[in-house]
Amino acid sequence: FPTINVFTDAGRLRHGSLSVDVGLYSDNPKLVAQIKLYAPRLQDAYVTVLQAYAGDLSRTSLVDTDYIATQLQTATDRVLGVKGARVLLGSILLN
Repeated sequence: FPTINVFTDAGRLRHGSLSVDVGLYSDNPKLVAQIKLYAPRLQDAYVTVLQAYAGDLSRTSLVDTDYIATQLQTATDRVLGVKGARVLLGSILLN
């Protein structure tokens, strides 16, 4: 997936951004095919989850990577309708 960028509230008349590198892994060929097919829906679900989380962040906030991973995993399982795809997080940047 491409890097996902969402806006944060950085304070008076400014905004910040949260950037997250997300990938998925599965050793099941059928699930890999399903992931490719559902990629637009997965990306939409990820943006929705991250925007909801980032709305309460400021430039000085600490990012809870465990919470992000859990929420993205839940969104992945919901969109695919089956467990088995693992969410992989790369870099997480808060500006």
